[in-house]
Amino acid sequence: MTMVSKQPNLMRQDMSFQGVSIVQAFDGTTAWGINPMMGSSDAAEIQGPMAEALKEQADFFGSLVDYKTKGSTVELVGTEDLNGRKVHHIKLTKKDKKVQHYYLDAETTLEAKVVVEADMGTGPMTVETLLSNYQTVEGLPVPMTITQNAPTGQVVITVEKVEFNVPVDDAFFKMPGK
Repeated sequence: MTMVSKQPNLMRQDMSFQGVSIVQAFDGTTAWGINPMMGSSDAAEIQGPMAEALKEQADFFGSLVDYKTKGSTVELVGTEDLNGRKVHHIKLTKKDKKVQHYYLDAETTLEAKVVVEADMGTGPMTVETLLSNYQTVEGLPVPMTITQNAPTGQVVITVEKVEFNVPVDDAFFKMPGK
């Protein structure tokens, strides 16, 4: 999988799964994808909960940065233990009333865990994301291991390479033929 993001809200993921190329993207306005496993090799607009999830994923700085401007509120729930380390549990309520829970390492303030209610079109489910193995890339801490736990199973992502400030034309994020 290759993921490319650009400020303020452009994102594209190119994946290969069992020899099939899949694309999911958000161009700042439209969520779109190419998924031959769903019956078509043509680019198509994505609607509904999956589109909302891609739009949220495209938020370059994440939900916590400028949360007030985005219409969200935050609340410090308290300090908790997460696998032997202290974390600050922050509850973020978005303007649409969806709640996200962030667990920030008390020492480093880096995200250790994020819990969200997600809906990918099959109904709501709780998704827990654990971020670990932070490494410094161009002066910035980056989680190199991302573990997602959902009722559908666990996915472990190992990040191999991170590059910042690589020039990318906005057209890269646009749906072909649009």
